[in-house]
Amino acid sequence: MSRHHAHLNTRRWAAVRRAAFRRDGYRCTACGKAGRLECDHITPLQREPGQDPFDPDALQTLCRSCHVAKTREENRRPLTEAERAWRELVAELS
Repeated sequence: MSRHHAHLNTRRWAAVRRAAFRRDGYRCTACGKAGRLECDHITPLQREPGQDPFDPDALQTLCRSCHVAKTREENRRPLTEAERAWRELVAELS
């Protein structure tokens, strides 16, 4: 486990996570689904090293699919100039 996620195996995290779910009505804050929910740091811990991982105001409840989509977007690298040009060309041909 990375140093950014060392807090995940603590009782404190379990309590904060439950409180976030309760606050958000046990629903995904992005799409409103209930069910398999995850507690997400709105700003990834790696991007704000001094961030308190237990700050409830920095957390949101997301369903699995919204969490995966958000994480994928956060980890997406910027397109190179060649990739951007290729996408524009393909869009013109569509």
